[in-house]
Amino acid sequence: MNSKVRNLVVAIVFSSFASISFAISHGTSTEVKLYQLSEEVQQGIIANLQGGEAEKIERSGSDTSAIYEVQVKKSDKSGTEIDRFTIKVDGNGNLISN
Repeated sequence: MNSKVRNLVVAIVFSSFASISFAISHGTSTEVKLYQLSEEVQQGIIANLQGGEAEKIERSGSDTSAIYEVQVKKSDKSGTEIDRFTIKVDGNGNLISN
């Protein structure tokens, strides 16, 4: 790989990490998947779904004080939506609000 291409790749990688780090540290939300979260956060979310399913999970806050806002959809046995609500879980998997 020639040096110009290598430098370009390195610049792209660093700018991607910088953008993500900036977004997290400045309180903006980032959509995440359940499998990407720590075991504690996953368990906290699953324990509070009340029979529903997590449709969307957004992470906000800093690395030391992350908050996960989960949009939950509940359906009956036929698949008809019966309820929709939001829960918030902290970085330790503790329920903050529902």
